[in-house]
Amino acid sequence: MVSIGLDVGTGFVKCVSDYGHVIFPSLFAYRDMGKWEESQGRIEAVGKEARDFSKYPDTVIIRPVSEGRPINQRGFEALVSEAINRVCRIGLQQNNLDNKYNSGISIIVGLPYDARKEKTRLRRIIENQIQLKKCGIVPQVAGTLIDMNKKDAIIMSIGQGTTEIVVFDNQDPIIGVSLPQATDFITQGLGEFSYLQASTFTKQNSEIRKNVAKLTDILSNKLFNIMSSLDEKDHYDVVVSGGGIMIPGMKRSLQRKLKMEIQVPKIPIMSNAIGLHKLAKIE
Repeated sequence: MVSIGLDVGTGFVKCVSDYGHVIFPSLFAYRDMGKWEESQGRIEAVGKEARDFSKYPDTVIIRPVSEGRPINQRGFEALVSEAINRVCRIGLQQNNLDNKYNSGISIIVGLPYDARKEKTRLRRIIENQIQLKKCGIVPQVAGTLIDMNKKDAIIMSIGQGTTEIVVFDNQDPIIGVSLPQATDFITQGLGEFSYLQASTFTKQNSEIRKNVAKLTDILSNKLFNIMSSLDEKDHYDVVVSGGGIMIPGMKRSLQRKLKMEIQVPKIPIMSNAIGLHKLAKIE
């Protein structure tokens, strides 16, 4: 049996298996072949290839996930299939994808804290795409908790579409919230797909710094509100993951406003998926 951790985010799909990991943009596109092209019919693409379709004027490019929730079923199905196929191809290339794959897949998928009602629909979508032995759906940030080998912590994950803040006590989520202010908040006004280019965060220094300051105001304020509701005798480390914490100035600004040190996983953008994969191996 193959174990997989899957985090289909608003900006990027992150997938970790027993054989390796993949990450690609959460984009789905389709276009109809032109009259002068050798082939005819509709073709589809996901990830970077979907973005490359933009050179064709009749292309439809869709972001199938909004604020961590599937909003376009066909596109979401394509993202899930691509992620699973890519990690399984890694196994084939390594010549170690044997009968374990034929016995099914154990997969743990992350959802935003406030998207609990999406669990049944998400499981159904995934089950329609692949042969599953087990499928678990948990709060995304549980992955970071496991990745950091913690049982008690406040996990903040700054994604593309949402920032997740969840308090875990003995690995149980006791308080949580999904905020709509995340990395998209920082890149607003810089172009729809500006977040896909690393240069966005260096060439637009003044705009980025201004929006980073605004976002950390929002996040630190919300975190203080959550911490004020906790028992004073309890101590929780604050761990921040997600691609947003990698933006220049983000960690420094957040620590200054929180007036405390925060911990960051070794690979922040993959941390949720890494931990979800560990959970899939345990379940």
